[in-house]
Amino acid sequence: MSSIELNLMEVEIGYASVSTRRTMNYYFSERDYIPSPTMRGAFLYPLIKRGRKLEELEKYFFTPGYPLTGSGGNSPGLPVHPLAPAKDRKSGEYIEVKGVLSRWALEDFERLISEYSKLPTEEAMSPKPRVGNIVTLHESKSNLNRYNGISLDAFVQDSVAIGKRSNSSKAQMLFSYEVKKFDSVWLLTNLDEEVEEIHVGRGNTRGLGRGKVRRVRKVTLEIPGKDDVGYCLTPCVPTFLKKQYFVPQEIRGDTDIYMSWFTWGDPPRGGLRPSFKVLKEGTIVRMKEVGDLEQLWPAGLNFVVKIKDLGELSERVRP
Repeated sequence: MSSIELNLMEVEIGYASVSTRRTMNYYFSERDYIPSPTMRGAFLYPLIKRGRKLEELEKYFFTPGYPLTGSGGNSPGLPVHPLAPAKDRKSGEYIEVKGVLSRWALEDFERLISEYSKLPTEEAMSPKPRVGNIVTLHESKSNLNRYNGISLDAFVQDSVAIGKRSNSSKAQMLFSYEVKKFDSVWLLTNLDEEVEEIHVGRGNTRGLGRGKVRRVRKVTLEIPGKDDVGYCLTPCVPTFLKKQYFVPQEIRGDTDIYMSWFTWGDPPRGGLRPSFKVLKEGTIVRMKEVGDLEQLWPAGLNFVVKIKDLGELSERVRP
């Protein structure tokens, strides 16, 4: 096990249209956070405009931009793990037994889940894990952490394609984009250069996705080692291109499809967009062996941390 010190950043971003998927002429947003590759591109683009070469920026990596909520905008959103289940099938409230991730290193998963059904009468629940949903810490009392699910406000913006020759609208080229209200997001990065403003997603010329950056402070996190439990803050992949990055003893979580990896190197590979299955944010892993996790951090993969519960991480990244 080792530790790493990173910069905690806050970005006041307002409305943005990111991580959209097209259905006919409608682009809808799939996530209530900004994916790691999107944040990385947004931060590095101003540096490239200053004349920095891509090869000089390869070392920098970023976590996803997770929303900040609450009256003061200081309650960090986080992807929930399966040992912090929703109270029942329709509930937006999540419960976590304190220290549950530390206990999973030694105890059976099913036994830990069964504890939620045996809580005192006022806390009785039918636990429903929803891995990757974004939650914020609402209350930490006694032996429980309570979380509320996040669902960002959104609206639909119409756009029409303009012909380059006619400078007028093109027939049958009306598009609709879902825009979400992020307000502010937080992220962790090893970037040691000053960036004051970024742009993310679509509609920059319409004022969408413009973010003011504030460096908050340094944050130290532990990286899991052999026999530890790791929590995926980014998507994770045990094996990629025939290289083993970690050997799991047990995995509990969900899967997702990874895209949008802008690559370069020798020979140059700029613009490649591989698509493959990954472990979703919020997945937890009991590590049998741990290899070179850091190699894929710039791609927004395998940033795994060791925490005793989600409440601990929430307090560490609170602005």
